[in-house]
Amino acid sequence: AASTSALAWDAYSAGSGAHCHHARSPVVWHLADRAPVELDPNSVVPLIDEGLRRWHTPGCGVPEVQFGGVLDVDTRTTPDALDAVGDNLFVFIRTREAWADQGNSPLWIALTTVTHDDESGRIIDADIEFNDAGFRFADADEAPVDAVDIRSVIAHEAGHFWGLAHSDIAGATMSERYSLLPTPTAARTLEPDDRAGICALYPAPDGCQAGATKRPPLWLLAAIGALLWRWRRCASFRNKRSLRARRMRACQQRRPNEGPASIVEFG
Repeated sequence: AASTSALAWDAYSAGSGAHCHHARSPVVWHLADRAPVELDPNSVVPLIDEGLRRWHTPGCGVPEVQFGGVLDVDTRTTPDALDAVGDNLFVFIRTREAWADQGNSPLWIALTTVTHDDESGRIIDADIEFNDAGFRFADADEAPVDAVDIRSVIAHEAGHFWGLAHSDIAGATMSERYSLLPTPTAARTLEPDDRAGICALYPAPDGCQAGATKRPPLWLLAAIGALLWRWRRCASFRNKRSLRARRMRACQQRRPNEGPASIVEFG
């Protein structure tokens, strides 16, 4: 992806304001029993595994991933309880009717649905659907003009899988529009904006982001502690609506269709 200087990453957030994130390691994912006809079926699992692990590149605290097997399903699945074990499904939608039935735009190459705890932000399930009916996927150093690069698409959707939303930085892996990338394969590699976002969601195990060299001074920690103490006293008088019941919410990248049909978008 093209180099960037400013950082404009964004993340899914729970109703409480907490960023959405996977809280356990390894994160087990599954594949639906329908691979794209234009790809070698034996290559799909390695391609997805590589795309998920690409976000380990910054060296922060991103959880490990593990392939859990193939499931006999043809669309995304959504858990109905906070203690459910999500299947984290990757599914290729073969017909335009099935894609439209989900309320998806034909301009979307793929769509990630993240179901999370609306208080803690813990991701319960993250399913990725690929618009295999509307687009032809290719795996080559130079994607054909009539196809999209599957590695770029997986890398982008994997960012949503981990909890990141779209970035305003052109050329970043998490930028919104595939058709505006500098090259068809540009989203394969993470840029500074992508690395900043994933490291903020998943700091290094010691609580600091990778590359941190020193802790905040004691006077700053003491000042923050005093402010938090005063805030907690004031918060006790706030409306009880702040004590919200735990619930689940699903996030998707839903947008009105904009621009000509040639402007195709990641989900």
